[in-house]
Amino acid sequence: MNLECSRLVNALRDIGYCKIALEDNATLTKLKARLTNLAAQQIKLYTGKTVSDSFSLESFHVHYDEIDINSLRLNLINQLSSEQLNFQLLVRPLPELIGKLLGEDLLIQKGVNLVIQRPKDQDNSELHRDFPSNSGFELVIWLPLVDCSTSMSLYLVDRKESSGIAKALKDTDGSDWQTVKDRVESNPPFVEVKFGECLIFLTPLFHGSKVHYENSTRFSFNFRMKPLFAPSGLKDPYSFWEIFSTSEFTKLALSYYGR
Repeated sequence: MNLECSRLVNALRDIGYCKIALEDNATLTKLKARLTNLAAQQIKLYTGKTVSDSFSLESFHVHYDEIDINSLRLNLINQLSSEQLNFQLLVRPLPELIGKLLGEDLLIQKGVNLVIQRPKDQDNSELHRDFPSNSGFELVIWLPLVDCSTSMSLYLVDRKESSGIAKALKDTDGSDWQTVKDRVESNPPFVEVKFGECLIFLTPLFHGSKVHYENSTRFSFNFRMKPLFAPSGLKDPYSFWEIFSTSEFTKLALSYYGR
């Protein structure tokens, strides 16, 4: 196991998350440029205004201040999907690193989520965790397309404290939720993530985002990966997952089915 993989394993064991710098940003840079062009087209479609040549994802909020952004966001996702963008290429060589951690038989989330958060946008992600609706055997990958200072980024409650919160909520049948929420969000543990980096964390971690006041719009993707033969949580495995990679042994074993 190389040093980077060892660091990932140790971080996941100790605090439940790890920040990783991508070695090759060419695909990510190309995607950002394409998304920038699509966003400019959507702004013209919704407002009738043509953006300047200096338009960027970071300045999106300057050109689009409508309250409802969800239909525009869905249009962007649909356009990227129609172009058959291979999201699996976004985090190379990360899948190789994750493969060393999870094994060669891997599933990847079918639909990558795109999140757009403008300054002062009240539609933020409140404190929550993905487990148990998502399996505890999954890894969440959060990939921003812009530099995310602390307040623009996600906050993550580490593994030990997340376990404590889960236990407290179980012992009080959830009645302690508001107290926990107020305590965490009063001093949220943000993780700064720059363009070209991604954040990987376990599904049982409590996390969220806050309304930010930076002069920049946050565009970010998130998706999940897990071992092929591990439990799938409460999600429908056939609609939520697709095969990312299979080992030579699995290919061999599957070749005998139907004979």
